[in-house]
Amino acid sequence: MIKCFIGKTHKDALHTYNHMRLSSISPNSFTFTFLLRCFESFEYLQDGLGVHGHVVKLGFDSSVFVLNTLLDFYAKCGQTLGFACRVFEEMPEKDVVTWNTMISAYMVIGEIDSAIKLFESMPERNIVTWNSVIGGLSKCGTMELASSVFERMPERNEVSWNSMVSGYVKVGDVGSAVSMFNAMPVKTIVSCTTVISGYMMTGDVELARKVFEHMPAKNVVSWNAMIAGYVHNHMFDQALSLFHHMLIDGKCRPDQTTLVSVVSACAHLGSLEHGNLSSSVGRWQDAMSFRKVMKNQGIEKVPGCSSIQIADGVHEFTAKDMRHVERKEIYRVLNILDGQVKLECDACCEKFRCT
Repeated sequence: MIKCFIGKTHKDALHTYNHMRLSSISPNSFTFTFLLRCFESFEYLQDGLGVHGHVVKLGFDSSVFVLNTLLDFYAKCGQTLGFACRVFEEMPEKDVVTWNTMISAYMVIGEIDSAIKLFESMPERNIVTWNSVIGGLSKCGTMELASSVFERMPERNEVSWNSMVSGYVKVGDVGSAVSMFNAMPVKTIVSCTTVISGYMMTGDVELARKVFEHMPAKNVVSWNAMIAGYVHNHMFDQALSLFHHMLIDGKCRPDQTTLVSVVSACAHLGSLEHGNLSSSVGRWQDAMSFRKVMKNQGIEKVPGCSSIQIADGVHEFTAKDMRHVERKEIYRVLNILDGQVKLECDACCEKFRCT
Protein backbone atom coordinates (compact mmCIF):
# COMPACT_ATOMS: atom_id res chain seq x y z
CA MET A 1 0.00 0.00 0.00
CA ILE A 2 2.78 2.43 0.94
CA LYS A 3 4.60 1.66 -2.31
CA CYS A 4 1.62 3.04 -4.26
CA PHE A 5 2.24 6.51 -2.82
CA ILE A 6 5.82 6.86 -4.14
CA GLY A 7 6.03 10.05 -6.21
CA LYS A 8 2.41 10.92 -5.42
CA THR A 9 1.98 11.86 -1.76
CA HIS A 10 4.05 11.49 1.39
CA LYS A 11 1.18 12.31 3.77
CA ASP A 12 -0.90 9.27 2.82
CA ALA A 13 2.20 7.08 3.07
CA LEU A 14 2.89 8.35 6.58
CA HIS A 15 -0.78 7.96 7.52
CA THR A 16 -0.73 4.34 6.31
CA TYR A 17 2.45 3.64 8.25
CA ASN A 18 1.01 5.12 11.46
CA HIS A 19 -2.18 3.09 10.93
CA MET A 20 -0.02 -0.05 10.69
CA ARG A 21 1.61 0.73 14.01
CA LEU A 22 -1.72 1.41 15.71
CA SER A 23 -3.01 -1.89 14.33
CA SER A 24 -0.02 -3.70 15.86
CA ILE A 25 1.26 -4.73 12.44
CA SER A 26 5.05 -4.99 12.53
CA PRO A 27 6.91 -3.30 9.67
CA ASN A 28 9.62 -5.08 7.71
CA SER A 29 12.59 -3.82 5.71
CA PHE A 30 10.42 -3.12 2.66
CA THR A 31 8.14 -0.92 4.75
CA PHE A 32 10.97 1.50 5.55
CA THR A 33 12.39 1.34 2.03
CA PHE A 34 9.11 2.35 0.41
CA LEU A 35 8.37 4.93 3.12
CA LEU A 36 11.73 6.66 2.68
CA ARG A 37 11.29 6.69 -1.10
CA CYS A 38 7.96 8.46 -0.59
CA PHE A 39 9.65 11.15 1.49
CA GLU A 40 12.56 11.37 -0.94
CA SER A 41 10.21 12.30 -3.80
CA PHE A 42 9.16 15.43 -1.90
CA GLU A 43 12.42 16.03 0.00
CA TYR A 44 10.79 15.80 3.44
CA LEU A 45 13.91 15.56 5.58
CA GLN A 46 12.16 15.87 8.94
CA ASP A 47 9.82 12.95 8.27
CA GLY A 48 12.82 10.93 7.17
CA LEU A 49 14.59 11.70 10.44
CA GLY A 50 11.55 10.40 12.31
CA VAL A 51 11.58 7.17 10.32
CA HIS A 52 15.31 6.86 10.98
CA GLY A 53 14.50 6.81 14.69
CA HIS A 54 12.02 3.99 14.16
CA VAL A 55 14.60 2.07 12.09
CA VAL A 56 17.01 2.14 15.05
CA LYS A 57 14.31 1.48 17.67
CA LEU A 58 12.98 -1.59 15.86
CA GLY A 59 16.44 -3.05 15.20
CA PHE A 60 16.64 -2.51 11.46
CA ASP A 61 19.88 -0.51 11.79
CA SER A 62 21.77 -3.73 11.10
CA SER A 63 20.06 -4.25 7.75
CA VAL A 64 22.28 -3.21 4.82
CA PHE A 65 19.17 -3.07 2.63
CA VAL A 66 17.39 -0.54 4.87
CA LEU A 67 20.50 1.51 5.64
CA ASN A 68 21.37 1.82 1.95
CA THR A 69 17.91 3.31 1.35
CA LEU A 70 18.40 5.64 4.32
CA LEU A 71 21.82 6.65 3.00
CA ASP A 72 20.36 7.40 -0.42
CA PHE A 73 17.55 9.41 1.20
CA TYR A 74 19.96 11.63 3.14
CA ALA A 75 22.22 12.03 0.09
CA LYS A 76 19.32 13.39 -1.95
CA CYS A 77 17.34 15.31 0.67
CA GLY A 78 19.90 16.79 3.05
CA GLN A 79 21.24 20.32 2.61
CA THR A 80 24.69 18.82 3.13
CA LEU A 81 26.05 15.29 3.24
CA GLY A 82 26.40 15.41 7.03
CA PHE A 83 23.62 12.91 7.76
CA ALA A 84 24.65 10.67 4.86
CA CYS A 85 28.29 10.59 6.01
CA ARG A 86 27.24 9.71 9.53
CA VAL A 87 25.08 6.79 8.34
CA PHE A 88 27.89 5.60 6.06
CA GLU A 89 30.53 5.70 8.81
CA GLU A 90 28.31 3.96 11.38
CA MET A 91 27.13 1.14 9.10
CA PRO A 92 28.32 -2.18 10.55
CA GLU A 93 28.37 -3.71 7.08
CA LYS A 94 28.73 -2.10 3.65
CA ASP A 95 28.18 -3.53 0.20
CA VAL A 96 29.02 -2.15 -3.26
CA VAL A 97 25.68 -0.27 -3.36
CA THR A 98 26.65 1.57 -0.17
CA TRP A 99 29.94 2.75 -1.65
CA ASN A 100 28.35 3.65 -4.99
CA THR A 101 25.70 5.77 -3.26
CA MET A 102 28.28 7.81 -1.35
CA ILE A 103 30.53 8.27 -4.39
CA SER A 104 27.58 9.44 -6.47
CA ALA A 105 26.51 11.83 -3.70
CA TYR A 106 29.97 13.42 -3.60
CA MET A 107 30.03 13.75 -7.39
CA VAL A 108 26.63 15.46 -7.47
CA ILE A 109 27.79 18.27 -5.16
CA GLY A 110 31.16 18.57 -6.90
CA GLU A 111 33.36 17.12 -4.14
CA ILE A 112 35.60 15.32 -6.62
CA ASP A 113 38.51 14.67 -4.25
CA SER A 114 36.25 13.02 -1.66
CA ALA A 115 34.60 10.87 -4.34
CA ILE A 116 37.95 9.72 -5.78
CA LYS A 117 39.34 9.01 -2.31
CA LEU A 118 36.35 6.83 -1.55
CA PHE A 119 36.59 5.17 -4.95
CA GLU A 120 40.24 4.24 -4.44
CA SER A 121 39.52 2.76 -1.01
CA MET A 122 36.68 0.49 -2.16
CA PRO A 123 37.25 -3.22 -1.51
CA GLU A 124 35.44 -4.10 -4.76
CA ARG A 125 33.95 -2.19 -7.68
CA ASN A 126 31.30 -2.97 -10.29
CA ILE A 127 30.45 -1.35 -13.62
CA VAL A 128 28.08 1.07 -11.85
CA THR A 129 30.96 2.29 -9.67
CA TRP A 130 33.22 3.00 -12.65
CA ASN A 131 30.44 4.67 -14.62
CA SER A 132 29.46 6.81 -11.64
CA VAL A 133 33.00 8.16 -11.35
CA ILE A 134 33.46 8.68 -15.10
CA GLY A 135 30.03 10.32 -15.41
CA GLY A 136 30.73 12.65 -12.48
CA LEU A 137 34.16 13.65 -13.78
CA SER A 138 32.79 14.20 -17.30
CA LYS A 139 30.00 16.45 -16.03
CA CYS A 140 32.57 18.50 -14.10
CA GLY A 141 34.75 18.77 -17.20
CA THR A 142 37.69 16.95 -15.59
CA MET A 143 38.39 14.94 -18.72
CA GLU A 144 42.04 14.09 -18.11
CA LEU A 145 41.12 12.31 -14.88
CA ALA A 146 38.01 10.80 -16.50
CA SER A 147 40.17 9.39 -19.30
CA SER A 148 42.58 7.91 -16.76
CA VAL A 149 39.74 6.13 -14.93
CA PHE A 150 38.22 5.01 -18.26
CA GLU A 151 41.50 3.39 -19.32
CA ARG A 152 41.63 1.45 -16.04
CA MET A 153 38.16 -0.07 -16.47
CA PRO A 154 38.18 -3.87 -16.63
CA GLU A 155 35.01 -3.75 -18.75
CA ARG A 156 32.93 -1.02 -20.38
CA ASN A 157 29.35 -0.61 -21.53
CA GLU A 158 27.54 2.02 -23.59
CA VAL A 159 27.13 4.26 -20.53
CA SER A 160 30.92 4.38 -20.11
CA TRP A 161 31.49 5.36 -23.74
CA ASN A 162 28.59 7.85 -23.84
CA SER A 163 29.89 9.61 -20.73
CA MET A 164 33.31 10.10 -22.29
CA VAL A 165 31.95 11.33 -25.64
CA SER A 166 29.56 13.71 -23.88
CA GLY A 167 32.29 14.98 -21.57
CA TYR A 168 34.65 15.82 -24.41
CA VAL A 169 31.90 17.65 -26.33
CA LYS A 170 30.99 19.60 -23.21
CA VAL A 171 34.52 20.98 -22.83
CA GLY A 172 34.72 21.73 -26.57
CA ASP A 173 37.21 18.98 -27.40
CA VAL A 174 35.28 17.67 -30.41
CA GLY A 175 38.35 15.94 -31.84
CA SER A 176 38.72 13.70 -28.78
CA ALA A 177 34.96 13.13 -28.73
CA VAL A 178 35.02 11.92 -32.35
CA SER A 179 38.05 9.69 -31.67
CA MET A 180 36.22 8.13 -28.74
CA PHE A 181 33.07 7.79 -30.84
CA ASN A 182 34.96 6.06 -33.66
CA ALA A 183 36.47 3.61 -31.16
CA MET A 184 33.07 2.58 -29.81
CA PRO A 185 32.25 -1.06 -30.57
CA VAL A 186 28.56 -0.17 -30.97
CA LYS A 187 27.30 3.33 -31.76
CA THR A 188 24.22 4.36 -29.76
CA ILE A 189 21.57 7.00 -30.37
CA VAL A 190 22.98 8.97 -27.43
CA SER A 191 26.56 8.93 -28.71
CA CYS A 192 25.52 9.78 -32.28
CA THR A 193 23.39 12.68 -31.09
CA THR A 194 26.21 13.98 -28.89
CA VAL A 195 28.67 13.91 -31.80
CA ILE A 196 26.13 15.70 -34.01
CA SER A 197 25.89 18.46 -31.40
CA GLY A 198 29.68 18.65 -31.24
CA TYR A 199 30.05 18.97 -35.00
CA MET A 200 27.33 21.61 -35.16
CA MET A 201 28.98 23.53 -32.34
CA THR A 202 32.19 23.81 -34.38
CA GLY A 203 30.37 24.55 -37.64
CA ASP A 204 31.11 21.22 -39.30
CA VAL A 205 27.57 20.84 -40.61
CA GLU A 206 28.38 18.34 -43.35
CA LEU A 207 29.92 15.79 -40.95
CA ALA A 208 26.99 16.28 -38.57
CA ARG A 209 24.59 15.56 -41.44
CA LYS A 210 26.48 12.40 -42.39
CA VAL A 211 26.32 11.05 -38.84
CA PHE A 212 22.60 11.88 -38.70
CA GLU A 213 21.84 10.19 -42.02
CA HIS A 214 23.72 7.01 -41.07
CA MET A 215 21.93 6.60 -37.74
CA PRO A 216 19.98 3.30 -37.78
CA ALA A 217 17.40 4.85 -35.45
CA LYS A 218 16.64 8.39 -34.33
CA ASN A 219 14.75 9.94 -31.44
CA VAL A 220 13.38 13.44 -30.97
CA VAL A 221 16.67 14.57 -29.38
CA SER A 222 18.54 13.54 -32.56
CA TRP A 223 16.20 15.58 -34.75
CA ASN A 224 16.44 18.50 -32.32
CA ALA A 225 20.25 18.42 -32.42
CA MET A 226 20.23 18.74 -36.21
CA ILE A 227 17.50 21.40 -36.36
CA ALA A 228 19.08 23.47 -33.57
CA GLY A 229 22.47 22.98 -35.20
CA TYR A 230 21.23 24.42 -38.49
CA VAL A 231 19.80 27.41 -36.61
CA HIS A 232 23.09 27.83 -34.71
CA ASN A 233 24.93 27.96 -38.02
CA HIS A 234 22.40 30.37 -39.57
CA MET A 235 21.11 27.76 -42.02
CA PHE A 236 17.47 28.57 -41.39
CA ASP A 237 16.00 27.16 -44.59
CA GLN A 238 17.67 23.82 -43.89
CA ALA A 239 16.29 23.88 -40.34
CA LEU A 240 12.74 24.33 -41.63
CA SER A 241 13.26 21.73 -44.33
CA LEU A 242 14.44 19.16 -41.79
CA PHE A 243 11.50 20.02 -39.52
CA HIS A 244 9.20 19.36 -42.47
CA HIS A 245 10.89 15.98 -43.04
CA MET A 246 10.50 15.19 -39.35
CA LEU A 247 6.75 15.73 -39.59
CA ILE A 248 6.48 13.65 -42.76
CA ASP A 249 8.59 10.86 -41.25
CA GLY A 250 6.12 10.77 -38.36
CA LYS A 251 8.19 8.49 -36.09
CA CYS A 252 9.12 11.23 -33.62
CA ARG A 253 6.70 13.85 -32.41
CA PRO A 254 8.17 17.38 -32.13
CA ASP A 255 8.51 18.71 -28.59
CA GLN A 256 8.93 22.20 -27.16
CA THR A 257 12.66 22.19 -27.94
CA THR A 258 11.92 21.45 -31.59
CA LEU A 259 9.39 24.23 -31.83
CA VAL A 260 11.63 26.81 -30.16
CA SER A 261 14.31 26.14 -32.79
CA VAL A 262 11.77 26.32 -35.62
CA VAL A 263 10.31 29.59 -34.30
CA SER A 264 13.84 30.99 -34.16
CA ALA A 265 14.47 29.94 -37.76
CA CYS A 266 11.20 31.50 -38.90
CA ALA A 267 11.91 34.72 -37.02
CA HIS A 268 15.35 35.03 -38.63
CA LEU A 269 13.89 34.44 -42.06
CA GLY A 270 11.20 37.02 -41.41
CA SER A 271 8.61 34.53 -42.60
CA LEU A 272 6.58 33.44 -39.64
CA GLU A 273 3.94 32.05 -41.98
CA HIS A 274 6.19 28.96 -42.15
CA GLY A 275 4.83 28.21 -38.66
CA ASN A 276 1.52 27.00 -40.12
CA LEU A 277 3.51 24.20 -41.65
CA SER A 278 2.31 21.79 -39.01
CA SER A 279 -1.36 22.35 -39.81
CA SER A 280 -0.80 21.64 -43.50
CA VAL A 281 0.05 18.02 -42.74
CA GLY A 282 -2.70 17.50 -40.22
CA ARG A 283 -0.61 18.04 -37.05
CA TRP A 284 -3.12 20.29 -35.34
CA GLN A 285 -1.75 19.84 -31.83
CA ASP A 286 1.76 20.70 -33.03
CA ALA A 287 0.46 23.84 -34.69
CA MET A 288 -1.18 24.92 -31.44
CA SER A 289 2.06 24.30 -29.53
CA PHE A 290 3.95 26.27 -32.17
CA ARG A 291 1.68 29.29 -31.72
CA LYS A 292 2.04 29.03 -27.94
CA VAL A 293 5.84 29.13 -28.24
CA MET A 294 5.56 32.16 -30.52
CA LYS A 295 3.37 33.92 -27.98
CA ASN A 296 5.71 33.10 -25.05
CA GLN A 297 8.69 34.50 -26.98
CA GLY A 298 6.80 37.69 -27.82
CA ILE A 299 6.80 37.00 -31.55
CA GLU A 300 3.69 38.06 -33.40
CA LYS A 301 2.63 37.11 -36.90
CA VAL A 302 1.01 39.83 -38.99
CA PRO A 303 -2.63 38.72 -39.45
CA GLY A 304 -3.52 37.44 -42.91
CA CYS A 305 -6.24 39.26 -44.82
CA SER A 306 -8.89 37.75 -47.09
CA SER A 307 -11.62 39.38 -49.16
CA ILE A 308 -14.68 38.08 -50.94
CA GLN A 309 -17.05 39.79 -53.36
CA ILE A 310 -20.80 39.26 -52.96
CA ALA A 311 -22.93 41.07 -55.53
CA ASP A 312 -21.62 44.64 -55.61
CA GLY A 313 -20.00 44.52 -52.18
CA VAL A 314 -16.49 43.43 -51.11
CA HIS A 315 -16.15 41.92 -47.64
CA GLU A 316 -12.67 41.94 -46.03
CA PHE A 317 -11.67 39.69 -43.13
CA THR A 318 -8.60 39.37 -40.87
CA ALA A 319 -7.79 36.86 -38.14
CA LYS A 320 -10.02 37.28 -35.06
CA ASP A 321 -12.03 39.92 -36.94
CA MET A 322 -15.00 41.12 -34.86
CA ARG A 323 -16.10 44.07 -37.00
CA HIS A 324 -18.47 42.42 -39.46
CA VAL A 325 -22.16 42.93 -38.69
CA GLU A 326 -22.89 39.24 -39.36
CA ARG A 327 -19.86 37.97 -37.48
CA LYS A 328 -21.83 35.57 -35.22
CA GLU A 329 -23.30 33.66 -38.15
CA ILE A 330 -19.97 33.74 -40.02
CA TYR A 331 -18.07 32.29 -37.06
CA ARG A 332 -20.73 29.64 -36.50
CA VAL A 333 -20.31 28.40 -40.06
CA LEU A 334 -16.50 28.62 -39.84
CA ASN A 335 -16.49 26.49 -36.68
CA ILE A 336 -18.55 23.84 -38.46
CA LEU A 337 -16.17 23.87 -41.43
CA ASP A 338 -13.11 23.82 -39.17
CA GLY A 339 -14.39 20.76 -37.34
CA GLN A 340 -15.13 18.99 -40.62
CA VAL A 341 -11.65 19.77 -41.99
CA LYS A 342 -10.01 18.39 -38.85
CA LEU A 343 -12.01 15.18 -39.13
CA GLU A 344 -11.07 14.80 -42.78
CA CYS A 345 -7.37 15.45 -42.07
CA ASP A 346 -7.31 13.00 -39.17
CA ALA A 347 -8.94 10.36 -41.35
CA CYS A 348 -6.43 10.96 -44.15
CA CYS A 349 -3.47 10.77 -41.77
CA GLU A 350 -4.79 7.52 -40.27
CA LYS A 351 -5.27 6.06 -43.73
CA PHE A 352 -1.74 7.15 -44.68
CA ARG A 353 -0.26 5.47 -41.62
CA CYS A 354 -2.14 2.24 -42.29
CA THR A 355 -0.82 2.06 -45.85
